[in-house]
Amino acid sequence: MAGYASARFQRWSAILRLLGKVAQIGAKTLRIGLVWQSYYPWDVRIEKFARALRDAGHEPYILSKKRPGQEVREEVDGVAIRRFELTTFHTLDEILSYHFPFNIAWTKWLTRVVQADELNMLIVRDIPLFYPSYLVGRRLQIPVGLDMAENYPAAVAAWGKSRLSHYFTRSYRLLKIVERVAVRRAAFVLVVTPVQVKRLTSQYGIASGKIVVVSNTPDLEVIQQVKSEVSTEVRSTDDPVRIVYTGGLGPHRGIETLIRAVNILWSNGYSVRLRIIGSAHDMTYEERLRRLAKGLKLENIVVFTGQVPHRVVYREIAAADICVIPHLVSEHVNTTIPNKLFDYMGLGKPCVVSDAEPLKAIVLDAKCGLVFQSGDEGDVARVLARLIDNPTERLVFGRNGAHAVQTRYNWEADKAQLLRVVGSYRSISTNVLG
Repeated sequence: MAGYASARFQRWSAILRLLGKVAQIGAKTLRIGLVWQSYYPWDVRIEKFARALRDAGHEPYILSKKRPGQEVREEVDGVAIRRFELTTFHTLDEILSYHFPFNIAWTKWLTRVVQADELNMLIVRDIPLFYPSYLVGRRLQIPVGLDMAENYPAAVAAWGKSRLSHYFTRSYRLLKIVERVAVRRAAFVLVVTPVQVKRLTSQYGIASGKIVVVSNTPDLEVIQQVKSEVSTEVRSTDDPVRIVYTGGLGPHRGIETLIRAVNILWSNGYSVRLRIIGSAHDMTYEERLRRLAKGLKLENIVVFTGQVPHRVVYREIAAADICVIPHLVSEHVNTTIPNKLFDYMGLGKPCVVSDAEPLKAIVLDAKCGLVFQSGDEGDVARVLARLIDNPTERLVFGRNGAHAVQTRYNWEADKAQLLRVVGSYRSISTNVLG
């Protein structure tokens, strides 16, 4: 009798386990690895992806490099983080985790993580680590998607080579080959602008349905929180007009053009201050910018803050009168969109941007600012002077931008696209269940 009861109990236990699996399949939860070639924290797009997946009921895992002192495994705000470690020597792991294409050390480490945590999808940020990740997906039979936040070959051409390692990680020809392989082998491709969709379909014959736009739009909750935290500064109409640029510094960013434009304004009697919020990977370039400002006798007009926490960046934007994106037109700039444009708009600031295709299209569509000819300091000075002379127009542009973010250029819309793509692969969730 006892044996019968035990057998019956085991049968019911098996049925309950099966029902549990069916329920999980119905819920279609996925364990998704976000492969990131740098350190975490922090990256705004990786964070938004992870939170979106978590809030939708999936289990995101951020798979990144490891700084000294960081934990190999941890969980932050419901998001698991796994950091690269193949040996007991950090210096060796730092070399092994370098993001040059076809680095099989990443394949080995990712295989361990995918198997240990039973991941059933990988989404690789940018193309350098796609092939090592693809090998893992092929071996373990899980889909591997590609998040092309950058037109990477064009980006490295703009960034240039300042170190020996860049001849491996920033080879334009090699990265074009990697890109061709990646977009063809990826289960899906995420991009940030429609221009990138056109480029990939025309260059590689990729079906447009495989490519989905998930742009760099802001989280409305974050924008609202920033607005509530930042007090409105009462300023005199006699105070200098505060012009702000945020982001990285490099020759392709057009910062020299902006500094020269401010010099034109200053020379013509305009009371302005330019605040440059951010730093350069190549400190010699940042010093070059400082020398330019000093040579133009703008030491008290142009302020370099260096890199600051993201919350401070938001406060700087909130305190600005005019926000500028002077990026020089190139293949890279014409196929991506910087987060800062939407941050400027969301915080109600008039935007002055170069005539790069995506920047121009959004600013004109939202009626949130003015466009100037890329690299032309005279034209930058002209549009800045127009806004300085017309505070009412600044206010209108700012309101238009904030409205556009609230109604269409926001993460809620782009998050839905991400979740739709992920949702189309949910049938593989049985892999998680064993």
